Amino acid sequence: MGQTDDRGDYPWWVRVSLFGSRTRSRVMSYFWMSLIFCPVCLGIGLWLLAESPVFKVSAWMFLAAGVLFVPAALLYWFSVRWVDRNGRWPAAGR
Repeated sequence: MGQTDDRGDYPWWVRVSLFGSRTRSRVMSYFWMSLIFCPVCLGIGLWLLAESPVFKVSAWMFLAAGVLFVPAALLYWFSVRWVDRNGRWPAAGR
């Protein structure tokens, strides 16, 4: 596939992960935030789970969020790689 700037030609998973993001640096910041928030949410969830049975619902929500940050980070990473190899990032100022 040649270099393209039309996102309509991108695979669906790339279009979903790049939704609303125009630059590579923004998508990479989402990737790094996902990697940072994953252990933070897991740590908070485990701490709440061990703290008291009152916080069980909150604990499970933090644990679920922490686990879901892993596929999100992978999706951002693979989408950036796909665009780097098969597409083109918009020029600065567009």
